[in-house]
Amino acid sequence: MANDLEKLEKKVLSRKWGEKRTIPEYEVYKEKETAAKKLGWQYGDGRRTIARRLASSKMLWLFVLSLFSAAALYFYYSSVPVFNQKSVKLYIAGPSSVSAGEAVSYKISYRNDSNVALNDLNISFEWPAGSVFEGNEYFKPVKIDKKVGFLMPNQEKSLILEGRIYGEKDSEKHIKVDMSYTPAGLNKPYTLSQEFITKIETVPIFLNVSLPKQVVADKDSDISIEYVNDSDASFSNMEIRAQYASGFEFVSSDPNPAKSNNV
Repeated sequence: MANDLEKLEKKVLSRKWGEKRTIPEYEVYKEKETAAKKLGWQYGDGRRTIARRLASSKMLWLFVLSLFSAAALYFYYSSVPVFNQKSVKLYIAGPSSVSAGEAVSYKISYRNDSNVALNDLNISFEWPAGSVFEGNEYFKPVKIDKKVGFLMPNQEKSLILEGRIYGEKDSEKHIKVDMSYTPAGLNKPYTLSQEFITKIETVPIFLNVSLPKQVVADKDSDISIEYVNDSDASFSNMEIRAQYASGFEFVSSDPNPAKSNNV
């Protein structure tokens, strides 16, 4: 017992006053590693990084960014009108065949099945050559423009054009319609076209020539020419041209010839 007390006394007296006990380095490392595992820290190259927290933070920011992008795309596309050109319709209704000079009418119908209004509507109707309308006669195709304003979604309107068409028997007359418009909210104009064909089946002008069955040489003979308009239409710029047989000599006519001796 005395020996044990002497050994303890020597250990206490051999330690300097205020000297701290040195902890081995491996114990310090072990202690730090334990704390790091609890807090989620890692050490590399002498610097401390927060691995788990950093990974969670990146995931959070990616989620927020994706959410923001989706919201931006939604608001952008929801603010731009969705327009389908095929939802706008244009129709032409009219006679498939007429008699030359007969009064005709064409109905132009246009419909908007889209979800946006159509602005600045203009309808261009092309009459064929040989047409008469609004008191004017045209020998070449001519276009007539009609500004019709606007057309609301699911709305349909129409207009009627009237005139007369002249031409030779069995000739085909092409009627063309163009419609231009601009969808609301868009700056791009669109154009829609349709074509209709009317055939001239008959010409209501009749010509009858009366002449004697027998004539005497060197004696005057009378020839009668009758021409008839069997319609309510007026025909202008008409002429009758005669081609005489060999040995025929023109003397006079009533009315007088317009030119030469056979027109």
